Amino acid sequence: MINTRTATLVVALCWALAGCDSTGNRAPQTKPNHLSAMLSLTNDLQVIHQGQGYASANDTKKFQVLASKEQYQSALLSYPNPGLPKAVDFSTHKILLVDMGATSARYSLDTNNIVAVEDDNGVTVTLVEEAAGQGYVWPVAITRPYLFLLIATTEDILIHQEQREKHCQSEVSMSPPEIQPAEDIKTIHEGTFGYAYQNGTKQIRLINSRKQYEAALLAYPHSGQPLVVDFLKNKILLVDMGLRPTTGYFITIDSQTTQMQDGKLIVVLAYKFSAENCVIADASTNPFMFFQIPTAGQVLIQEKIELLDCMEN
Repeated sequence: MINTRTATLVVALCWALAGCDSTGNRAPQTKPNHLSAMLSLTNDLQVIHQGQGYASANDTKKFQVLASKEQYQSALLSYPNPGLPKAVDFSTHKILLVDMGATSARYSLDTNNIVAVEDDNGVTVTLVEEAAGQGYVWPVAITRPYLFLLIATTEDILIHQEQREKHCQSEVSMSPPEIQPAEDIKTIHEGTFGYAYQNGTKQIRLINSRKQYEAALLAYPHSGQPLVVDFLKNKILLVDMGLRPTTGYFITIDSQTTQMQDGKLIVVLAYKFSAENCVIADASTNPFMFFQIPTAGQVLIQEKIELLDCMEN
């Protein structure tokens, strides 16, 4: 039977910027108000690797949950000089790989503001991206910040991305975000019994080129041929739930909360977990979906788990 008991972990990753100009002052920092119990940063959540990956125009944002030594060591090979693998007990821990992809130097990873909370709704990692605003200066360069987070949990790990602009001058007035409905997001490939993308790991990946699209599709047999996608106006979002012990797991997009906010597309993924009154088969599955999302701009990912009650209808 599916265990829907989970824990929530919220991690605020402020993107530390190059600094203020000579006339500006740093805006005061505030930490999120979490209602759940704090977890220890050193014991329950550890940054075990961080740095800058190899940056190219085709490097895109991805998140990957690593649940075995083999997955961990394989992922580590993709990054320059990350250091030696750490000793990790994967019977009690998982690793979350956060790769921001090729991005402007106005973004960088700051681990000083990592906090963690726990509740019963799932393991949620909240990533707060900060972009340089008025008064900040940064070098003209392409970077690729990455981070490996060791998390003391065996539950599902979910992503919740947010983004805010950071200003050096305290006098800058912040206007409310401009929110618009998102255009239709299309499902272009899906499956339940395909091979896992990375040895059974859960993964979310943004794809912004034909080459990336064709390479990613090869990992999912019987998912069909690549479609014609205009990557000047669209991206592809690959969502892979990883290996699951039974049937009864589904990937959906919450159309009510998916929206454009200040020019950024916020995609809300809702994972459906079958309740105890559902009929499920005792067979391993690997649900995955490829979505065509109608934007060439920034995309933020937010995930949640919903219980699917088969007696409601």
